[in-house]
Amino acid sequence: MDDEEFELLKGSSLQDVCREDLSVHSVEYLKERIGLLKVEITRTEAEIQNKQGARIVAEDIFK
Repeated sequence: MDDEEFELLKGSSLQDVCREDLSVHSVEYLKERIGLLKVEITRTEAEIQNKQGARIVAEDIFK
């Protein structure tokens, strides 16, 4: 990650979510939160795979 991308995380809603006080939430809310976070992790992992695949294709073209 370059410095510019790291700077985008500062002050982001993702950073806010990570700092949220979980003790004030119900078990049901926390379970739903975990489900949503798992969906986001899956989506993020898929994008990583897409980017890695595109890089491999580009590297093959320029060999």
